[in-house]
Amino acid sequence: MTETYSDHGSHEDPGQMRTLQATSARFGAFTDAVVAIAMTLLILPLMELVPEAAAQHLTAAQLLVEHEGQFLAFALSFVLIGMFWFLHHRIFRADTPHDGRRGVVNLAWMATIVFLPVVTAMTGSSMPTDRVMIALYIGTLALSSWLLLVLTGLELRARRRARLVTPDRTLLAAPLAMSLLFTLALALAEVAPSVSYFFLFLMVLTGPLRRLLIRLGLRDREAGVGMVEQ
Repeated sequence: MTETYSDHGSHEDPGQMRTLQATSARFGAFTDAVVAIAMTLLILPLMELVPEAAAQHLTAAQLLVEHEGQFLAFALSFVLIGMFWFLHHRIFRADTPHDGRRGVVNLAWMATIVFLPVVTAMTGSSMPTDRVMIALYIGTLALSSWLLLVLTGLELRARRRARLVTPDRTLLAAPLAMSLLFTLALALAEVAPSVSYFFLFLMVLTGPLRRLLIRLGLRDREAGVGMVEQ
């Protein structure tokens, strides 16, 4: 059962604040473990190829050529999950008091990460790349990024209520940029499925779009002592 806190309780009861922060720290550690397991699961389909290749007396080069789709899918998903984790690491802070909504959104985000090894295995297999397959893969990435955006908003709100310093007032810009670009990649891939996953190269625009959003004024509305704008 998740714990909640009130506006006044978080300031007047230091013991409750410490309990909520301890819960938040445990939740963060649990999230890290889930992400690590998901990244490890990506390799399992490739591990199964090794005994098959040995039985067929394939060379390493032949194995790579014949199953290049699976190796590329693994590499892409590994990089994307790593990117999501780095962003989550910046967003989810152990000293932020834990509450139910923040916990539920974080669990939903973890579900998208855990599902990625499944769609990665499907993408790298001999299954045809149709609109459903594209929607499953890129759609999962888009949903994961939107959940990170919601989590960022809840994180900033919780820190304001607890009067905690937020080191980066521009924290919303990165997940919003990712969400917009993944959604655009999904829409374009559904319109032109023959190009499909190549639209994911739009993610190289995350940095420029983030900086544009910041220049347009996307910042946390409250600043605290020692805040740094990046």
